[in-house]
Amino acid sequence: METRGSKKMVAMETTIKNGRRSNRERKMGLIQDVDELKRKLRHEENVHRALERAFTRPLGSLPRLPPYLPPHILELVAEVAVLEEEVVRLEERAVNFRLALYQEAVYISSNWNAENLRDSMDQNSIKIFFPK
Repeated sequence: METRGSKKMVAMETTIKNGRRSNRERKMGLIQDVDELKRKLRHEENVHRALERAFTRPLGSLPRLPPYLPPHILELVAEVAVLEEEVVRLEERAVNFRLALYQEAVYISSNWNAENLRDSMDQNSIKIFFPK
């Protein structure tokens, strides 16, 4: 019986050792997973900060983008920068057109008023010279 009991003890010790080894391996795997997730989080935070800087930059300045951004993001940010500049240029043109239109309206209005004033003066002078 002793041999049976000692075999069971050896088997239990082996199971315990294997369980400890398995727990240790799982723990190491989890630590590696956490480290990898932390690395990915730092990368995502860096990308976020870079994009935030790119979209809050003053107009007229080109965005400075770090090389670790994926190429498709670099292309999109560059395209957005070009489009923003184009929108600003078009807005300036629209303001200039409105100003020119306003000035033209003032000019036409002042000419029309001057003509009406002249006409009324001419009619008044005719009345003065030729009263009814």
